[in-house]
Amino acid sequence: MKNTERYFKQLVEFGNVAMKKIPNQSILIVGMNGLGSEIAKNLVLSGVKKVTLWDQEIVTTNDLSCQFFLTEKDLGCKRNEKLLGKLKTLNSDVAVDASDSELTNKFLKGYEILINCDNCDFEELIPLNERCRECGVKFVHCDTRGLFGSLFCDFGSSYRIEDLDGKKVLTTRISEITRSNPGVVTNSMDEGHKFQDGDWIEFREVLGMTELNGTQRQIKVIDNYTFSIGDTSNFSEYRIGGSGGYCTQVKLPFVESHLSLKESLKNPEFNISEMSTKENSKQLLLIYKTWSKILNLNSKKLNSTLKFSELEKQFVKEIYHLNNELKDKYLESQKNNEQSSDSIFVDNINENLVKIFSKICNTQISPLTSIIGGIASQEILKACTGKYTPIKQWLFLDFSKDTLPENFLTMPINDFQSDLIINKKMGMGMGMGMEIEKEKEKEIEIEKEKETQKEKGIEKKQISRYHSYIQIFGKENQEKIHSLKYFLVGLGGYSCELLKNWSLMGLGQSKNNGMIHLSDYQKITNYNLYLQFLFNNNDLNQYKDITAANKIKQNNPNINIKTYSKKVEKQSENIFNSKFYENLDGMCNCSEKNDLKLYLDKNSTFYKIPFINSQIIGTKGKLQVVIPYLTTSLSLYKPAESTAVSTKTESDLSSRTKSKESIESRFYSNTENKKTIPHCTLHNFPHEIDHTILFSTMVYKENFDEQISQTYQYIENEDYFETLEDKPYGIIIQTLESIKNNLGEGRPFDFTDCIKWGRKLFQELFYNKISQLMYTYPENSKINNESDFWLGKKRFPSLIDFNLENELHYQFLISAAKLRAKNYQISYSQDKQQLFDQCKKTISNLVIPKFVPKDDMKFQTEEDNNNENEDNELDLEEEDEQIEKMINKLPKRSEYSGFKLFPQNLELVNNDDENAQIDFIYSCSNLRAINYRIKNENKTDIKQIAGEINPGLITTASILAGLSCLETYKIIQNINRNEKQDEKTLKKMNNCCFDLSLPVFHFSTPLAPIKTKYSKDSEKTFTNWDTIDILEQPQISINQFIKYFKEKFNYQVLMLTVGNTLLYNSFSAKEEELEIPIKDLAIQIGDLIQPQQTYLPIIAMCTDSNDNDVDLPLIRLKLIN
Repeated sequence: MKNTERYFKQLVEFGNVAMKKIPNQSILIVGMNGLGSEIAKNLVLSGVKKVTLWDQEIVTTNDLSCQFFLTEKDLGCKRNEKLLGKLKTLNSDVAVDASDSELTNKFLKGYEILINCDNCDFEELIPLNERCRECGVKFVHCDTRGLFGSLFCDFGSSYRIEDLDGKKVLTTRISEITRSNPGVVTNSMDEGHKFQDGDWIEFREVLGMTELNGTQRQIKVIDNYTFSIGDTSNFSEYRIGGSGGYCTQVKLPFVESHLSLKESLKNPEFNISEMSTKENSKQLLLIYKTWSKILNLNSKKLNSTLKFSELEKQFVKEIYHLNNELKDKYLESQKNNEQSSDSIFVDNINENLVKIFSKICNTQISPLTSIIGGIASQEILKACTGKYTPIKQWLFLDFSKDTLPENFLTMPINDFQSDLIINKKMGMGMGMGMEIEKEKEKEIEIEKEKETQKEKGIEKKQISRYHSYIQIFGKENQEKIHSLKYFLVGLGGYSCELLKNWSLMGLGQSKNNGMIHLSDYQKITNYNLYLQFLFNNNDLNQYKDITAANKIKQNNPNINIKTYSKKVEKQSENIFNSKFYENLDGMCNCSEKNDLKLYLDKNSTFYKIPFINSQIIGTKGKLQVVIPYLTTSLSLYKPAESTAVSTKTESDLSSRTKSKESIESRFYSNTENKKTIPHCTLHNFPHEIDHTILFSTMVYKENFDEQISQTYQYIENEDYFETLEDKPYGIIIQTLESIKNNLGEGRPFDFTDCIKWGRKLFQELFYNKISQLMYTYPENSKINNESDFWLGKKRFPSLIDFNLENELHYQFLISAAKLRAKNYQISYSQDKQQLFDQCKKTISNLVIPKFVPKDDMKFQTEEDNNNENEDNELDLEEEDEQIEKMINKLPKRSEYSGFKLFPQNLELVNNDDENAQIDFIYSCSNLRAINYRIKNENKTDIKQIAGEINPGLITTASILAGLSCLETYKIIQNINRNEKQDEKTLKKMNNCCFDLSLPVFHFSTPLAPIKTKYSKDSEKTFTNWDTIDILEQPQISINQFIKYFKEKFNYQVLMLTVGNTLLYNSFSAKEEELEIPIKDLAIQIGDLIQPQQTYLPIIAMCTDSNDNDVDLPLIRLKLIN
């Protein structure tokens, strides 16, 4: 992969081996409708070798409801040629071309994968699939029709899967292995081993029973702490000692077999979910078979036109006929003991489903193309890499149940509902092997279309974009979409996908009411170009929100969009104030920052605004819908403990990928629960690579950021010592010593000095400190003269002698020297050979003092909770004396007037790998790992762990954006934000967790808000959405407030607070303050009111007439009449 920075989030997810395969794959996309365009975008961004846009169609009005890269100016032009130029700009690493050549075997052999997007005629698709099989080309077919989506995968009769789920391999530490048949392994991990029956494991560091080291065994799980490994009766006796030994999960390749399309249509296998149960999937496959038959029958009549009323009748008639025919064939085959006959028929046809499909089957809308396009793109990447479990083999998704208007089947036919043209040239079938249309015929077709529009009196602007949406949701709901005012925070991959869909939907385009508010304070870097398709190389260093808004306006000039380029936080409430939030209809967010999510959630609750929050971790996506009065807020949400994964394949593949937890619980645990590493483990006894990585980040921050920052503050701030007053003695002494060193003997004057400093740092970290630890606790040390000290998690270390010829040693030295130079703004050569020669010369003349261990040095261990050097603690007076002595030793501030230092903040997310930060973290982490015999890790994984960078995929972002838009359509149809909703409405909304690696999709009804009683004697309840609003008394005083509560609720007010600031306490209140208006008091005490703030949030502590404590909703005092 050429550009590691650009693809970093994808690299973290796929790993180096899989990523190297992606740039070698050529993909043929057949049919460039909205779905084809979506998949092309995803694949180009993913960095494949080549994408060919195969198409024989012209741009029609149907395309403009789902094609972001096409506009009204493109109507009548060749579709793939117009898309070609736009898609090329997304990624210069990928070759993109267009074709409409006949799909012969010779042509197909130039590709690894073919994906069909614009033809549902199985009579044409089956021969194409067979040709792909003959040529060794993997085949994917996908389709969207209104609110229905389908996907089929055929990766051949023998497809090798290298990694079924992409999870990190499990490792457990051993405490015992029995010498028996079967041998039983007991693990010493508190949380258990987490292996499953049939897993393969490999042993290392086993003492005594050394025959196991380096061997692989298949296990049988006994319980959470033990498993058997087969016969060990002839092995040596297991010996307790050292680490005890480790066993690590081994992921073995798996060969999967897919049926051809022809065979799979007869004996289909489904991935099922709440959006498409097994029965519903059978119904939909039957519907698609019927649709294929109707296409085939009608396309034989040149340019035949079929009105919708006729289509619905024909559909119902044909599906019954086909179902009976299939049933008869099946029964006949069973009677004759035959196995090959088509078995896909249903007992009872769902006529409503058939009618809904027939009414919207000629529409394609962007939310569905985003969802199916994202899933299909991920399947293609699986085919490219052999990583993750492919869909086997059919997936149907039906979003019609809760998303369509309730009266959809009885709605009057829409004014813009055009007749269905059954014509292969018009996109309802592709005509495999048809001759290419001549330009003159294309021009005639364009003129006919223009004349048709003119005769019907349809405005071009109207028909260009929204007739598909109107056909599905109706005019009224589409007008609501146009009038929405939404706030989108941050411009990551999800936000770019969401803006694309909003533009195609027309969200916020109403001249009087609609608006998209967009804010991101960051500028575009190379790191952003993979996930965020709205940006390219020409946009680098521009503000994200402004650039994105300009791109959206290019696609849809009617969209109203306002940018702010500000960070959304407490400090920006002068901009994002009460008036701003009260004018919103909804908010969306997909930030990785938990504090931003909770801040928006708080505002959602306070201002009663619908809020959709999304999160991406590689192949996993999570969507949560927050609706006023209807759902719980994010801050109160916890996943169900025993929710089952409800999407699964029927094959035995599911048993190999089954999890002990729900996908939601796994997602939650990945993002919310982080273990705290004990101080002693981190500093003295690491046993995992994560420990050495965290240690390295601490070393980095201490030496290149915090100490440099403190030194510069000392120079600049005359009152600097006051900032140290509240800090512990040890921290103060360490800080003062670093200042003395950084301005004294440790101050570099040229790059040679920086090299010397880096060499000394190496010696201190990987030799001296380790030597002291080994001296204090020799290898044969005992705990209280009994058990071994170096046992279990504690690994006896070894020393590292510096060797300039060792790549890792040199990388540490040069990166440390570069960072030190940047701290002092010292220049250095950019030539690698010159740098190496300079290091070699400097090191050869540098004398490293011999280390002398200290007899009284102590280290904190798990066996005690003592602080290091606890016996050396001083009393306060002695501490002050020592601090004063250190201060007197510092260089005079006046000597450094105008001297500048440059702290190097650790920034691994938007960071160029050439700036030495990641080189330092990488080399320091692995060198410390070598000290403790911990397996070294690659640079990608170390960067991810050190930077706490979540992997991200464009496919996941695309799916989440589509799901968000469908929830938006539900919100506008069912929700009045100022009114409480019933349970029926709640059941229409959907949270979603999915993992594309397995693949599983779990849709669930959001949790209702928690009800709280006002008091133990009260039956009355409230939720976090309820507020007590005081609307007409902006000047109300404390006394008036107390009186108001007494008269209205019969409650006694004891205390009033705003945030963390106390306004009133009945036990200590001053009489003169009781008559001051509360809003004035809030300004006097804590400056608690922002300009244009509408409400003051007050928390009251009260008791009732029985002196019971009372729980109350938040009180909102309106500040302006």
